[in-house]
Amino acid sequence: MWKATSPLATVTALCRNAIAQQIGFNLHFFVNSVTFIGKVICHAKLTPDQVKIVCSQSGESYDRNKEKIDGFPINTPSGEPCKINFYTSTAFEGCDIFDKTGRTYIVSDGTATHSMLDVATTIRQIAGRIRDTRYKEITHIFSESRYGRDVSYAQFKASTEKEIDKAERWLKWYVSGDEDLKPLIHADMNYINKKTMTLDRNRLKLDMLNFRN
Repeated sequence: MWKATSPLATVTALCRNAIAQQIGFNLHFFVNSVTFIGKVICHAKLTPDQVKIVCSQSGESYDRNKEKIDGFPINTPSGEPCKINFYTSTAFEGCDIFDKTGRTYIVSDGTATHSMLDVATTIRQIAGRIRDTRYKEITHIFSESRYGRDVSYAQFKASTEKEIDKAERWLKWYVSGDEDLKPLIHADMNYINKKTMTLDRNRLKLDMLNFRN
């Protein structure tokens, strides 16, 4: 973990160094805000050929996101990696990223008040997203609590219980599905034991305990 007074300043500095020093690995940042990405691009004075950005392209989100990142192109997770790569929640689960020299950074921006929970709550989804990297460690850049500075215990509990409900409904769909299709289904959802394809409430209890601590 990397506690930073300003995650924005820290990420900006990392990007500047990556370009200036031509380091031997690529940076992959998982963030909770397209606005945050836009600020890093501006402060680090990045150019489109140096950056790969993966965020929502659905409906009205596409135009809004393009405006936030100053018209930089929006890519797909499977696209060719750049020296600096940014991903929002659209790539947190169910996608494959390939980059043998890619390092993973999870950024919890406490100033992103529009998000009830920061990306630290989805670390399990992000871990292993870069399938073939030689770098297995994950760096978490955060300010304050890893669960977000403006999130109460009641809000966090409500959010995780909502995810449990989603997982339960997904499992009911899975159980009632065709047997020959089940091996093809990859469940990348919190609180589901991937080996037994059952709900794991112990993970919920652990999250509740960690939040209080």
